[in-house]
Amino acid sequence: MWPKETWGKLTNPHICLVVIGYDEGTIMVKLGREVPVASMDSSGKVIWAKHNEVQTVNIKSVGADYEVADGERLPLAVKELGSCDLYPQSLKHNPNGRFVVVCGDGEYIIYTALAWRNRSFGSALEFVWSSDGEYAVRESTSKNKIFSKNFQEKKSIRPTFSAERIYGGTLLAMCSNDFICFYDWAECRLIRRVDVNVKNLYWADSGDLVAIASDTSFYILNEMWTGIWVGDCFIYNNSSWRLNYCVGGEVTTMFHLDRPMYLLGYLANQSRVFLIDKEFNVVGYTLLLGLIEYKTLVMRGDWDRANEVLPSIPKEHHNSVAHFLESRGMIEEALEVATDTDYKFELAIQLGKLEIAQEIAAVAQSESKWKQLGDLAMSSGRLEMAEECLKHANDLSGLLLLYSSLGDAEGITELSSFAKEHGKNNVAFLCMFLLGKVEECIQLLVDSNRIPEAAFMARSYLPSKVPEIVSIWRKDLSKVNQKAAEALADPEEYPNLFEHWQIAHAVEARVAEERGVYPAAADYLDHEVAEQNGDEVQEQVEDDLQQEVQEEAVVVDADSTDGAVLVNGNEAEEEWVRILKENRQPKSNWLGWCEILVLLLTLHHVIRFSQDRWFQLYVIRS
Repeated sequence: MWPKETWGKLTNPHICLVVIGYDEGTIMVKLGREVPVASMDSSGKVIWAKHNEVQTVNIKSVGADYEVADGERLPLAVKELGSCDLYPQSLKHNPNGRFVVVCGDGEYIIYTALAWRNRSFGSALEFVWSSDGEYAVRESTSKNKIFSKNFQEKKSIRPTFSAERIYGGTLLAMCSNDFICFYDWAECRLIRRVDVNVKNLYWADSGDLVAIASDTSFYILNEMWTGIWVGDCFIYNNSSWRLNYCVGGEVTTMFHLDRPMYLLGYLANQSRVFLIDKEFNVVGYTLLLGLIEYKTLVMRGDWDRANEVLPSIPKEHHNSVAHFLESRGMIEEALEVATDTDYKFELAIQLGKLEIAQEIAAVAQSESKWKQLGDLAMSSGRLEMAEECLKHANDLSGLLLLYSSLGDAEGITELSSFAKEHGKNNVAFLCMFLLGKVEECIQLLVDSNRIPEAAFMARSYLPSKVPEIVSIWRKDLSKVNQKAAEALADPEEYPNLFEHWQIAHAVEARVAEERGVYPAAADYLDHEVAEQNGDEVQEQVEDDLQQEVQEEAVVVDADSTDGAVLVNGNEAEEEWVRILKENRQPKSNWLGWCEILVLLLTLHHVIRFSQDRWFQLYVIRS
């Protein structure tokens, strides 16, 4: 019994379901049917049934010159065609469109499509047409009948299984809940059995292809609602409200529908596929017949005919064709067809056709494209192209890597100036450091308010600048902490606090003679070998220094009674040589000054690749 107390109901506009709420629970009721009872013939005439009333519209009445957007409702004039003696559950044109069959209430009636006159009738639970105008009816689960074009019974079939549904087309199909069997119309011989739970069946116009719709079979279109064949292309919509088409196993989504709709048919002269909703609103979507034909020919490998069809496809659809070709692995053909510059650039990059990609990048003027092309050109050894691309992309780090690898001092100099102008201090610092312009490096640190780093760099590479930088450091630090500023020691004032201070000055003078000499990139390996053989270089430096010391004026006091020999020369250099000899053997706890000397002498000959980061020096302030 139904509960008596009702407190609410809820409906869904897209499906024929009503939920009713009671004190004791809820009930869901399905009213009517969701799929509209409608059919369209090959000329664009649509007939539908509203209850017992039959109406018709003609899609061609819209006119070819009328512009309508895809998915927009067509302004069709509805015409009353007549009434039906039974409640229609299905309505279908025969293949040539002359007759329409209405089936329902256990009966069928065949009408003429134009005048709506009764031509034949009989008992039937289901009615299907063959591809040549014959038809079959299912009177029960154990009895089916086949009729000729003249509405005369030809043969009666009693299948060995319970026939729950029948389907027409090129072959007559009968199916149970577990399988489907195909029979020929003439002799009713079994052609093939397919073990699948069938929802619907769709034949191609050629009769060579058939689509079986099922919910479970993996090789069948899953959750497909309605479908039609156009040549070798199968058009269908599914429960996700997507209108798709399939060519050669390649599925393409045409449109996303905004509500459940059902396919009526396809008109080749308008290149549109038409759908209808349950409110009998007819909409159309563009699907070019040339596009379908082109894809079909490509799948068959018939490139000659495909190239003949391609010009008939409008330019705005060429990108769709290119995506299809790319999905089939035909990237070169896709590049020739594509019209979108971004897509063509991606295809050219995939194929390694840098000249085409360069032309596209020059037109687009996109830094991201120039950078991508520059990286590919560099990895391919196209260095001139890489330089041009990196300049257009303002990729200063890439230019630094390129110029340093080529040993291009002029390019590094230009890059340094460009980086300073655009505030890229990290790149500018590395450029000047590679060129041996230590003074400019220190000045850049000062200008960037990195004064402690500038002081430590001057202490390591340019001792003569230390007093000046320390003075600037004190002045800057005094703004924060006066005592900390006073604690900074100037090496010129307190040389005793700075070990080997005079030696550092001598090293600076020696290195300054060779600063600004830039060897060719071909000589890098020789300098690398020299750096690895540090002991030999160190020994040579010691010999040179010893020779210079011996060339100094030596005065011997012959009147000396104690036999002492007084040497008047450069005491700092003598001390330097002594330290070098003491540090001849490597120490484990600190880097000797001899090693610093070797590094300084070879610094401007060794180019080290560096990432784009700021040269960091860390200072502990006391």
